[in-house]
Amino acid sequence: PQWAGYPSTASVGATGDGIIMAEKAGAALSQMDLTGPQTVAYDTGHGAVSLTNVRYNGAILVNQEGKRFANELGQTAALASAITKQTGGVAYLIFDQKAVDHASLMQAYKARGYFVEAPNLTDLAAKLGINPQALGATVTEWHTVYDTKKDPVFGRKDSIFTRIDTAPYYGQKISPASQTTYGGVMRDAKSRAVRADGSVIPGLYVAGETASQFGAGVTIAVVLGRLAGTEAAKEVEAK
Repeated sequence: PQWAGYPSTASVGATGDGIIMAEKAGAALSQMDLTGPQTVAYDTGHGAVSLTNVRYNGAILVNQEGKRFANELGQTAALASAITKQTGGVAYLIFDQKAVDHASLMQAYKARGYFVEAPNLTDLAAKLGINPQALGATVTEWHTVYDTKKDPVFGRKDSIFTRIDTAPYYGQKISPASQTTYGGVMRDAKSRAVRADGSVIPGLYVAGETASQFGAGVTIAVVLGRLAGTEAAKEVEAK
């Protein structure tokens, strides 16, 4: 898109083009080397999608050897690091029909073809290329975690929704990926772009991931977008 840009009032919205335009206008950039991880990204072949919702709806994570290796709901960076240390740097989400029935988003993911499906764990292991005997033993161990709601080995306490004993069974290979970039155009409290010395660039506002930020992308987009739009409108009305 073409933006009116500096010196007229505008809001920078297209992340790459917006940052370039703002930098040419004299804006300072910060945090360009920082990214946020997505722990369980699935490569669809047409781009990656987050399957975080799956692990929050009862799934367990196993490695290629068919064994659990971490708390599936543990701290994001720590879990991502644990996955990269597994064979091939990947892991596998394992769950059953009860997990799919638990949330509409799970059902939508299934409809989109994001899940590998099989009538039993042995066939699922074969389709995913993981050790079938070990996977069976791991799921049997999970039955005890589900029944007691205690996970003495990995300390999982939440989202224990299914025993993983209801066919059909599902799985998918995942790996960590960079999901969010935190770098962007520096701004003041009114979402106005600023120079390295902190001085405001008249008429140039930044929002969303174009702005240097740290936080959830949607929240940042909504909050900064509203702020930038409000302040830009005030500037126009004052002229």
